[in-house]
Amino acid sequence: MEKKRIVWITPDCFWDTDGAIVPKLMELYNIKWYVVRPNESRKKIQENTNINKIITFNNRYYNPNIIKEYNALLSDIVDFHPNLVYTGFEGFPYFMPLFFKSLKGIKTILAGHETNPWRRGSRKWPVRMYLKYLIQRINHVQVFSKFAEKEFGQLYPGKSCTYIPMALKDYGEPTKKFKSNGEKLFLFFGTDRPDKRLDILLKAFLSLDEDYKKNARLLIYGATSHDNQIKYEELCKGNDNIELNFGFVDDNKIPNLFTSVDYLVLPYQQVSQSGPNMIAYRYGLPIIASDIPGFSERITNGINGYLFEVNNCSSLRTVLEYTIKAPLSEYSTLKENIKKFVGDNYSFSSIIERYSKMIDQIIQ
Repeated sequence: MEKKRIVWITPDCFWDTDGAIVPKLMELYNIKWYVVRPNESRKKIQENTNINKIITFNNRYYNPNIIKEYNALLSDIVDFHPNLVYTGFEGFPYFMPLFFKSLKGIKTILAGHETNPWRRGSRKWPVRMYLKYLIQRINHVQVFSKFAEKEFGQLYPGKSCTYIPMALKDYGEPTKKFKSNGEKLFLFFGTDRPDKRLDILLKAFLSLDEDYKKNARLLIYGATSHDNQIKYEELCKGNDNIELNFGFVDDNKIPNLFTSVDYLVLPYQQVSQSGPNMIAYRYGLPIIASDIPGFSERITNGINGYLFEVNNCSSLRTVLEYTIKAPLSEYSTLKENIKKFVGDNYSFSSIIERYSKMIDQIIQ
């Protein structure tokens, strides 16, 4: 029996979501895999032999000249005669209107990493309207958290949607074993944005009494704006127990980083899903997070992590103080509970099975 033909479009920013999934699905379907706008530092993309085409556009998204490049990509897709297209690439403002015109009648799944148009941070209203437009036109949306599934149903009643969790983000095995010197190490990881509230974490940590602070260290890893970097450096001046490491973090450094610290801290004020959360679960790292639904569905306070009141500096400080003084036996229990939770909810085989079930239901 001939395999169903699927076109899969992965933008570079969602490589960590699709990178492990698509090669496994290729065993079940005839997939033509496009990766769009790859970051040159992404060696895993450049070296992946499963990818059929790596697309680097010469024009910016707003430049009408990019329409020619989009049409060339869409022509290639049409020639493949797909039964279904799965895309995480939205291509504001030209790609999806051209897509719907060229692939009229082809069933399509949108990877809904953020389906709430009003939670798209600083994005202007045309981008929000574009998102609403394409969701209304698309056949099906996949979301990555139970919270996002519930919210999607409220925003788009009657629209077809499936929740499938992110797979664990695996960057390989650590190359070093780290021994604790008694200090509690807290990590903030990822691109700094206003809604991630790095400012609250820094303020909470800086407000710790010396008795706590002398036994703790805060590590910041990720990209930020030049202005924010200057602001954070000024704020942390003279505090040797805060390490600021701004910039892109190479994939090969992630395993050692996540196994050398005691907690990942996610002080976000809003989230649908979190990549750093899934990296932490891959490496068995406990999490301290705000009590928003995107985290509270995965973290049970005191069982497999800790929650604090969102946007509340004092609440976060209380949790930091508690974890700094918590006995080692309690920390060991946290790690055991994470291992069980991950095994019960994020096994790779079960995630692939859910993708396959979704695809088969839509194609038929």
